Amino acid sequence: MQNNDNEEISSESSSSHEISKDLANNDLLDSLPEDMRNQIPEAVQRQISRQFSISVSSMAMRKELPFEKIMTSEHLSTLIQNADKDSERELENQKLNKKYLFWIFMSMLVFIVILILILVDKNPNLLMNIISYAGTAILGIAGGYGLKVKLDE
Repeated sequence: MQNNDNEEISSESSSSHEISKDLANNDLLDSLPEDMRNQIPEAVQRQISRQFSISVSSMAMRKELPFEKIMTSEHLSTLIQNADKDSERELENQKLNKKYLFWIFMSMLVFIVILILILVDKNPNLLMNIISYAGTAILGIAGGYGLKVKLDE
């Protein structure tokens, strides 16, 4: 059984190597115009063919992972279930984060309203300075949050 698998893999890799040689020799250099191809030195043409054949053969060959032989459908279903649970937790965290931000916003709004009610009659200049600085800070925080959301997308 093991020898059969090795023979199949070696025959697949040799056929993919032959395909990659054909691609390298025919497609790449033949796509160039004749006069341009003649200007390229023979050593450079061989190097281009070799590099292209290596890149094509590395794309054609599939590397076998060590755990693929022992992985069963039970393992896969467990992985999928864990991924689903992780997605649900992430969604729940996003909902909690939105609730948290809402309550911070509401508490700041209540604080500003109380501050306005206290200072409106006593010291309007101080109130204007506080509102100016608070507005600047709130706009900066909102801009930073918006930038974070945009970068996360």
